[in-house]
Amino acid sequence: MPPADKSNANPRTASTDTSNVNLTATPIDTSNANPQEDSPLFGRIPGEIRDHIFDLALTAYSGKQEPFEKNAYYYRPGFRYADQRLDTALLRTCRRIYQEACLVPFQNYERVEWHLDVHGPSVADAIRFARADAISPWLASLHLFTQQFWLEGYSWRNKARKIALRNTNLRHLRITIRHSDWRWWEFSAPLVLDAKQIEQKATPSSTKCSTAADGFHVNSWGHQFSVFKGLKTFELELETVEGKREALDEIVVRAADWRLPLADGNVLVLNPARTERNGWHGVKLPNVEHLPSDPKEAKERLVKDGVDFRVWDGEPEIFEEDCLTYYVVSLIYEAQRGQDPT
Repeated sequence: MPPADKSNANPRTASTDTSNVNLTATPIDTSNANPQEDSPLFGRIPGEIRDHIFDLALTAYSGKQEPFEKNAYYYRPGFRYADQRLDTALLRTCRRIYQEACLVPFQNYERVEWHLDVHGPSVADAIRFARADAISPWLASLHLFTQQFWLEGYSWRNKARKIALRNTNLRHLRITIRHSDWRWWEFSAPLVLDAKQIEQKATPSSTKCSTAADGFHVNSWGHQFSVFKGLKTFELELETVEGKREALDEIVVRAADWRLPLADGNVLVLNPARTERNGWHGVKLPNVEHLPSDPKEAKERLVKDGVDFRVWDGEPEIFEEDCLTYYVVSLIYEAQRGQDPT
């Protein structure tokens, strides 16, 4: 497919054949697209600027009309509303715009899935985040909310293979373990997580953690990354209550030694410069044991140590006398050439 405008071509899509991408009931043929060289959008504005315009117009956003219940397992910053919208009317304006921007919704969209259903929204609401399975071949970013036993068991092993087979353009994977996803969190059990070992059912005092010199057990959750090709980044988001911060920080220290193997010969290596620590307040869930903590004092301790408590999604902070103070650490692993650690 020849570029419509050689002097001002969009560098992101100029070499991409998008004529058969099915965003509508009938694929749009762009082989005869009018170059529109007299249009300021294509004749004057550089492709890099058009990229930014298309990104803004074709990125999913929340309509903020259908709030989740604040005591739901899945209520948290970034996931406070059920109505997720993705407007693609711009792609129907002309073939030239479709030619340049038809892949933007897929490139910018992060598919979200919850495991298991009891800790996720209703099926109807979850579909709004996941969208249709038809986007799978073009999907670039995937976000999984997983319970620890799901991640460490056979479910993740099977899921990883399905993702690698169907989502061949996947470049970013994010896995989130929330406070309510840890093993025996209802009874305030200690935190244990190791990417190199198999299921961690024991307590930290009776479990020997892996070292940097240890390899990945073939059935460990970290070894399952060896089925992915082309993955560029992996984000591991770990959340707990402020009272368990020390235990989570110990896991984060050990996680710096995890070099996750990929199928293309690359390994995912932690970039410590991109590590983020955040905090937020949420209501207490019923019928659950909670560590005694004053939310105001807990927040002060976190902020004093540099934890970011800014409400980044524009929503007012929940703060009640009986709320929980959450501590969240986000670790970013980047693909690098290197010897397979297995």
